[in-house]
Amino acid sequence: MSEIMETVSRELGSDAVILSNRKVRQKGFNGLFSPQLTEATVAYDPQQTPAAKNFASNSARTWKPSLNPTQPSLNAPIPPHTSSNAPSSPSLPQYSGIRASEERAQKLLDNSHEQFTNLDRRISSLEKILSEFVNKFQYVKRDITYEYSNGVNELFMRLVAQQVDEALAHQIAKETDQLITTNPEVRSREAMEHLIVERLGPAAPIIHKKFTQKVVLMLGPTGVGKTTTIVKLAAEFSIKMKKRVGIINTDTYRIAAQEQIKTYSDILGVPLGAVYQMSELEDEIKKMADRELIFIDIAGKSPGDLQHREDIEEILKIARPEDVLLCVSATTNFSSMKETFDSYSYVPNYNILVTKLDETKYRGILLNICWYTRKRLSYLSIGQSVPDDIAEVKPSEIAGELLKDRGQPQ
Repeated sequence: MSEIMETVSRELGSDAVILSNRKVRQKGFNGLFSPQLTEATVAYDPQQTPAAKNFASNSARTWKPSLNPTQPSLNAPIPPHTSSNAPSSPSLPQYSGIRASEERAQKLLDNSHEQFTNLDRRISSLEKILSEFVNKFQYVKRDITYEYSNGVNELFMRLVAQQVDEALAHQIAKETDQLITTNPEVRSREAMEHLIVERLGPAAPIIHKKFTQKVVLMLGPTGVGKTTTIVKLAAEFSIKMKKRVGIINTDTYRIAAQEQIKTYSDILGVPLGAVYQMSELEDEIKKMADRELIFIDIAGKSPGDLQHREDIEEILKIARPEDVLLCVSATTNFSSMKETFDSYSYVPNYNILVTKLDETKYRGILLNICWYTRKRLSYLSIGQSVPDDIAEVKPSEIAGELLKDRGQPQ
């Protein structure tokens, strides 16, 4: 596989993706006595290969292919007709037939392009109408007065402004109202902060016990930043806490991801193992018997991918991780995030790590996550810097951010 990776990177570029690989034998009688070969299926952009880029930069002339080596190009002049008893050449009808086919194909293409253009205009118009409706609805909603007492309504509006799910915000506001009614000495903000912290629950960072080995599995959909996050955690434990850390990468299909994690592991002085088949995972873990913490990186896939689920179930069975962290991005809308949580419901127990928190000003998603999943938050990724931009969750700080007075919108 390592030879295949090098060949793919060299000939097809670093953006090429290995979709699958399998063991095969050469065809024919000789194949029975020869060793097995590894066959890989690769997806790539022909225009982005090193050869294509080199040709595009160095080519200074155009080349027009003919139908075959013995026939002239379609654009070449047709020789004059000469009298002969031999049958006429079939080249002219063939050329005219090809030209007619090309014209018909071009007309179909033009019609399809026009239809797609019209469809795109309609979708854009519909999006604009829907956006205007949502803006008007939100504007009207700001003027609604709820029957909550002693400043609870204002705190409720702050939760909604931070994109806390409205049903959840109502629950918290009602409980706050009841709490300050039965306990008049308690201030409304103090009561609501208490209820928010209760819903967030205690943080769940990775805790390593001395003289033991802990395996940590990192899950999550594609694009949430798992690789960068796992490097941050490895740096946190190896540099700041002086732990012996190892990383096992099972995301061996994306060449760029492999190069990224290898670069970081070299800088940190952390051993890196690569797993191309699930049967190799147990051996890689045994090779790191002297490591106190082993982080396993999993390739991101779309929620509901059946093969991805089978791979994860096999990894859970082989690695038996003590901690499982599910990574989600703070920039993902809550509806899509709920689909992600539902798709990982087969994982028996996990905590949640939220990435890209620096890319949004809203913190309501953190409360929404705990409310929907009944799981605990472990870490927050707040930037791209390694290893600084990752922090343990502090529920009291999150509650303070949610209820912070940012001024009323105009």
